[in-house]
Parts: sequence; structure tokens; C-alpha cells
Amino acid sequence: PPPPPSPRPQAASAPPLRPPPLAALGGERPRAEVAVVSLESAGPTPAESAAAAAGGEEAAEAEFERQLEGLILDSGAAPTPEAVFAADSAEVVAEALNLLAVNLDCRGNERGSQLLFLHALRIRRRLFGPAHPEVASTYNNLANLLRSPLVAGGAGRAYHSGEVRAQVEALYRRAIAIRERVGPHSPQLAASLTNLSVLLGRSGDAADEAEAERLLRRGLAIRERVFGQEHPEVAHSLHSLANHYQFQRKDFTRAEGLYERALRMREQYYERNSDRVAQTLNCIAALKRAQGHDQRSEELYLETLSIRRELSGGRHSETQKTAAALLRLYQKQGKSREAAQLKRDLSAWRREAPADATAAFLHASVRPNPPFSAVPEGFRLLHAVTGHQGYVLKHIAQESRANKVTAELGATDGGDAGGRRASPSTVLEQAAALELHIVASSEEALRRAQQLCEAHLKK
Repeated sequence: PPPPPSPRPQAASAPPLRPPPLAALGGERPRAEVAVVSLESAGPTPAESAAAAAGGEEAAEAEFERQLEGLILDSGAAPTPEAVFAADSAEVVAEALNLLAVNLDCRGNERGSQLLFLHALRIRRRLFGPAHPEVASTYNNLANLLRSPLVAGGAGRAYHSGEVRAQVEALYRRAIAIRERVGPHSPQLAASLTNLSVLLGRSGDAADEAEAERLLRRGLAIRERVFGQEHPEVAHSLHSLANHYQFQRKDFTRAEGLYERALRMREQYYERNSDRVAQTLNCIAALKRAQGHDQRSEELYLETLSIRRELSGGRHSETQKTAAALLRLYQKQGKSREAAQLKRDLSAWRREAPADATAAFLHASVRPNPPFSAVPEGFRLLHAVTGHQGYVLKHIAQESRANKVTAELGATDGGDAGGRRASPSTVLEQAAALELHIVASSEEALRRAQQLCEAHLKK
């Protein structure tokens, strides 16, 4: 593997900076205003503007590295053994650590999850550099882990945890920036946009909430473009946007319409007795209570509680959240007998050991014949051109033992692309201009990689 990048100089006296928001994160760019100015007030030259932009990017990158270093130091994580970086299996080890960290997070072992994410992050940054899609994946997963306790308190005490909150936001924004380079229409980018929106939407700040809505709408647009109008991933975006309108904007009418669309879509793919359908039913129940429709709210809470008890048991945190919401509704309605019984059940569940949060994933809740689009006869999924910096066609490099195989866009009828890096959309639109570049340290590896690349282009 290549040697680790040399550390950037860090300015100890520089105050903490919020990473500058990417223009693409807010959806459409602001329209430029036309103004007539004199030569004396024409502003900086293009070269000066470019230099200023580059300086801003360097400052933001240096600040991110400072925050990441602080996060690692605060975690108390031991150094990753050097032998791991030198091993041929280092990439596989990093993926295994990443998956195990996700599993531990689902099981409630936040400390173990964080340490494994950090080891996976160190390995991937050393192997691929700091701007690789797999590094972005680890940034995103680590931010999800650290975000949970921050948003649990909403806009109150837990949210404003200062440095940790800034670190989480920086991780999301860096993951988004990397995924933007891979392609502006990737499902992974949509996931990171949605994840950041949850953090921003709970801050209680009007500007953050406005940005959160833009992020959610852009994530929804990406998923609709990739998956079509009717798909579980689209339903997930609709559900998240409805949550924003209900809990942040208090726009119950718009939230209700989005929830109904998400529910209808989810019921096309999942059984009614599934965790995804229960998730939307639970939120509609909360909405109906906020609208004053207590009877309908009670019906929906009871159905949600029944589904979650059957799938995950009373010890599961989601089951207990629904039970607690229903208990508050009973108390408001003056239904003392029902409230007393539910309170006893809830107390008994809380005294038991928490349920494994991965338990619900073991239940097959997909309908027998979901309406997925059929693929042509004889279709085989081989691989896709999805990015650059070693992520593209890395299997060819591994098979041929070449050092690196990357994809670039060469000259087209419209002019020279200037060696632009490939993204999914541009490669599909200008496939004839796709060039594969090979770096190899032996003639044998070079010839083998060339053969595989030619086969790849034909397919």
C-alpha cells in the first residue's frame, strides 16, 4: 500500500470553523445577479478568485483533519497495528471491521462500534487516501453512530454537545463531498444527505431546518431518478420528509399526504405486519394525536404496538416507545384501566434486559411477489463504473496485480474533456469517450490488465 499522506500543518491558534456548506447540498444553486460596475470596482480577477477558492478549500480540509484528530484522541482508541496495513488482506479486514461495527451499533454496543469504525477508517485512509468512496462510507457510518445521543434530546440539552456535534456534522459533510465526486445521482449520496438532514433538523435553528428540508428534497429527487416513482427507497425519503414537516415545520397537512404516500408504497413491497409499515403507522398515529383525532391515533398505536411486539418483543426499544406514546394518550383520554395495564406491561419490559436491536431484521417481511421491475432475459450483473481513485475497476487491478486501474473521459465530439474523472451519469452519456488507464510494475501485469480492460469495455 502507498505510504500514508504527510500530515497537514495545523494552526493551533485558529478558532473552530464550521465546514463551509457545499453549493450542491442546498439543491439548486442561487441564481447569479447581473450588475453593471465600473472597471475600478470590477472585483478580483478569475485567477484571484480561483486562488481564494483553493485557499478556502485547504482551510476547510485542515479544519476537518483537526476535528477528526480530536475525535480519535477523545475516543482513546489504541493504535492500529502496522502489520494490518502491510497485509494483502488489509482491504478485506477494513470491510470486516466496518460491518462488525455496524452490527455492534445495532446491538447497542456504541463503544465497541466506535473503536472498530476508527480502525477501519485508519486502514482505508492509508490504503486509498482521504477522499475515497469507501472512506466516505466509514465517515457516514461513524457519524450515524455519534449522532444518536445528540438528537435524542431534540433541540434541548443533549443536542448542543459542542465539539461532538461539530465533529458529526463535519463527518457527514466530508462524506457528502466525496460522494458528490463519484456522481451526483448515487443512492449513497442520497443516504448521506438524508442522514445530515436529521442532525440539522433537530437543532431548533431556522437556517439549519431550511437546509435540512433542501437536503431531504434532493435525496428524494435522487432516489426517484434512480429507482423510479414507486420503490421502498423512495418511500423512505417520503417518510423522512413527512417527519420533517410534522415535527419541525408543524405542517400537519403536508406531512399527512407524504405519510400516506410512503405507507401505500411500503405496503406494495412489505407485509402489513412488518417493521417498515409499523414505522410509518407509528408516525401517523403521532400526527393524528397532534391533530386532535384521539380515537384514530389510539387505533394506529394499538396496531403498531401489536406488530412490534410480535416482531421484536416487549424488550425492544421501538416497542417500548410505542407503548409509552399510547400510555400518554390513555392518560389524556382518562382511560385509567387501560393506562394502568399498559403501565404494568411497560415496567415489566423495562426491567428485562434490552432486546437485540438486530432481531427484527431476521423476520422476512417482504411480500411474496413484490412489484419489482423485470429484467431482460439473459441479463447478468457484472460490475459498474462508479467512481475513481482506485474504486473504479479495482477488481481488474487485483486480478492482474496491476498497481492501479482508473477510468477517465477522453476527447469527445464536443471537445476535449480535459481528463475529467468518470462519474456514473457522464460515463453512461459519453460511453464512447471512456478511457481506462493502467499503472503496472511488470509487463505481465500490464498485459493482463489490458486484456481485462478490453473485455470490460466490450461488456
